[in-house]
Amino acid sequence: MNLLFLRGEVPGDRPKEQIMFESLAANDDVWTQLAYSLLGEKDYGEIWYEGGNRVTRYADRFVERWVPRYRETTLGFSPTVVFARGGFPRQIEAARRFPGAFRDLLRRR
Repeated sequence: MNLLFLRGEVPGDRPKEQIMFESLAANDDVWTQLAYSLLGEKDYGEIWYEGGNRVTRYADRFVERWVPRYRETTLGFSPTVVFARGGFPRQIEAARRFPGAFRDLLRRR
C-alpha cells in the first residue's frame, strides 16, 4: 500500500511549534499515529498538512510534509489509498487527482 493521508491545514490559531515534532515517538497527534500504524513492512506513507513548507522523515517509509497547496504539490510515489479525515473541499479536490487510488471519502459524494 502507498498511503497519502491528507491531514488538514497547518494551524493558524496557535503556534506552529505545537505540532512540530522531530520524531514519531514525540508526536502526540492521533491521526499521524494512525496513519503510521496502518503501514505494513513494505508499505509507504505520507501525511500532508496544507499551508506550510516543512518535511519530517519519521521513518524510511513514513514522511510528514507541510505543503503550500495540496493541488500544486507533486508526489514522488503513486498512492493506492488516499485518506482524508474531513470532507473539506480542498481535500476532495486533492484526492481526485489520484483516480486509481481507493478514496472512500469520494464514494459518498
